[in-house]
Amino acid sequence: MKTISVITISFNALAHIEKTIQSVITQKYNKFEYIVVDGKSNDGTVSIIRKYDNSIDKWISEPDTGIYNAMNKAVKLATGKYCIFMNAGDTFLHDKVLYEVDKYLETDIDIISGNNIITSNNKLIAYSKPPKVITFNYLFNSSLCHQSTFIKRQLLIDIPYDETLRMVSDWKFWIQTLIFKNSSYLSIDVDICNFDGRGITYTQSEKGNIERNMVFKELIPQRIIDDYISYSHQYKKKFMTRLKRKIFFFLSYYSFKLKHKKEYNV
Repeated sequence: MKTISVITISFNALAHIEKTIQSVITQKYNKFEYIVVDGKSNDGTVSIIRKYDNSIDKWISEPDTGIYNAMNKAVKLATGKYCIFMNAGDTFLHDKVLYEVDKYLETDIDIISGNNIITSNNKLIAYSKPPKVITFNYLFNSSLCHQSTFIKRQLLIDIPYDETLRMVSDWKFWIQTLIFKNSSYLSIDVDICNFDGRGITYTQSEKGNIERNMVFKELIPQRIIDDYISYSHQYKKKFMTRLKRKIFFFLSYYSFKLKHKKEYNV
């Protein structure tokens, strides 16, 4: 059994999938398998996948019902102890990412999350680090980056992604595992991925908010949500919250620029 299963989900991603595949197969680490699940693309994506057939351990191209249906399929094909999703358009930051993460995977932690950058049209727009401690407060307002997080495959088998959701099933998974199940968690200061900011997470944020509200109503009694919101409004000044976020973004953004000045010309 491999230590890591790297999974790529794609659909009509001809313009983006090759850079993703290349960032995976050039990893200088030999304890991983690579799985690609395509949703029966008709734009030439499959021809790119076939081009790298010898470097991909398993791949399929067949109709699916959405992103999370494809992800669940991939998890069933995987054999690694941990899974990480590097979807079409997203890339590892360099060829030693998996090598650098390997020592943390030996800790047997359920969910291990590292740093990520977000770019759009090759322009750096954000650099973020996962919280040291996961709390409901954090997940109420934010989420972990899927592409920079290693998840035990057995967790994904036990709690598969909700395929009725189109955008926030991974966020729901974090709440189910880290809050309700109390799964173990580790934040690591390792730069993992370049997350493509042109995906639906950013371009269709309003739809995502609608789904988040649906998840809250399903998982948490409304009176608890109302009490929490009331508490937040009473004890947190909105201005100070925005100011803290701006300061945090400023510091983390320029921290990344200093670390990766040569690679990204920032």
